[in-house]
Amino acid sequence: MKIAFKDTQTCGECSLCCKVMAISDGDFQKPKDHWCQHAKKKGGCGIYDTRPSVCRDFECLWLEGKFGGPSLRPDKIHGFVTSTTDGKNLVVHEDPGYPGDARRALQPILDKWLMQSQRNYVIVVCGTKRSFLGHPDTFAALTGTVDELSGMSNVKVVRTR
Repeated sequence: MKIAFKDTQTCGECSLCCKVMAISDGDFQKPKDHWCQHAKKKGGCGIYDTRPSVCRDFECLWLEGKFGGPSLRPDKIHGFVTSTTDGKNLVVHEDPGYPGDARRALQPILDKWLMQSQRNYVIVVCGTKRSFLGHPDTFAALTGTVDELSGMSNVKVVRTR
């Protein structure tokens, strides 16, 4: 099941992905949870025309119009949502300076989505911490096979049913 909602939005002043995501593209390296040296204070990129392809290709699910309107813009809730590498589940990337804010803001949407299937899950990433939201049986079946969880010793399973 692919995640699909509505229309595309624009970043505007949001550039949270320029802080929260790690970037590794050839000679360009940026660690996770640190502002990119090219990020502009009110949004945007100082090297927009020549930015790395990984930046050019990235779109959070809010930008794609899949997670609410202006009140849930990533810079306002201090986090954003992407899909897992297989496109079937969700990853909430939180700004570690505001732990829990994005999850609280998105909780009604996440709860509704999780209730659609016992196999649905959400991984919340905040700094070095990971939380798994979903049915514990799903977590047990996925442990060691989900890229977003592999190698992480700091994983918390949160029962949703």
